[in-house]
Amino acid sequence: MAKIRFWFSVGYKLVAGIISGVALWAQFNNLGLNAWRLLETWLLIVATGYFLAATVVEWFHRKAPMPHRSFCPLLQGTIIVVGISLGCLRIAYAANSLEWLGARDPLGYVQLLAVPLLALGDWLFFTKKGDWGLSYPWYWLGIIISYCCIILLTAEFLPSQNGWDYPYIFLNYSAIGIDNLLCWLLLIIVIVLAIGYVLMFGDFTLSGNLGRHVVMPRIKTIIIEEPAIVEPEAVTPAEVQRMQTNVKQEADTKVATKPSTSTSTKPKVTPKAKQQPSMDIIKPVEGFKDRKSAQKIHRTNKSKSEIIADMRLQVSGNKNPKSRPRTVSRTNTTKSTKKS
Repeated sequence: MAKIRFWFSVGYKLVAGIISGVALWAQFNNLGLNAWRLLETWLLIVATGYFLAATVVEWFHRKAPMPHRSFCPLLQGTIIVVGISLGCLRIAYAANSLEWLGARDPLGYVQLLAVPLLALGDWLFFTKKGDWGLSYPWYWLGIIISYCCIILLTAEFLPSQNGWDYPYIFLNYSAIGIDNLLCWLLLIIVIVLAIGYVLMFGDFTLSGNLGRHVVMPRIKTIIIEEPAIVEPEAVTPAEVQRMQTNVKQEADTKVATKPSTSTSTKPKVTPKAKQQPSMDIIKPVEGFKDRKSAQKIHRTNKSKSEIIADMRLQVSGNKNPKSRPRTVSRTNTTKSTKKS
């Protein structure tokens, strides 16, 4: 997908450069040397150079991720702003029935419509946003003001043909007066700055930087679902009577199936369950002297082999006569007392 977009970008810029170059050639072919005094000619020169140079730069940055940065955002914005400003001026000329000295149709549509739209499309689809600064609209305005100053200064010194000294009527201050010239220039300044800052705000918004500075409120919607109200169904008297008859029939069947009991029968005596000895009772083991030795055998913490070994030791110890305690006879004790 990135490769396809790259080839579209390169082809788009190359075609735009060719169209601008052909329109520039046609401009000089039709108007001769007077063509350089028109702002449209300056626009075509800038557009041709920008698009062809952008094609070369784009080719050398083909391995970089798309979209690429514009190699000169100032020139890119100049083509858009100057083209839109000339379009507004052409509409004003047509509305006031003024003579337009520029190119006629269809070359006029290429200059005032096709070239600015090509630059706008390149900015929208193939250029990384966020490169335009706050001062750019003043640079774009400076280009137009510079053109007006050059025309005013060279009108009396450079030769021209067929009244091309002032190609636009608002620059002919000797005919309309200086006050009207200043009013026209003020109007041009307002229009250019307005167009420039609108485009700059669009570039700032499309770059994603607007969300970092403006916090939009979050609106949370809560949907409360109310339980549906079920209306009770109307019961007819016939249904009530049928339900009563069903209840009576069920009661009669229960009475009929109930077994009869006689009064002479004695209650059954349940035999008492044999009491099992509790776990505390220790079974006697043959050969043990006392209860404690038997309890040692039943300790739960010993294994079966250890318990059997203890039982064998206890039994063998009781049978051994040496292990029995000595009994002192009374005769021995009496003798010892007499000797003493």
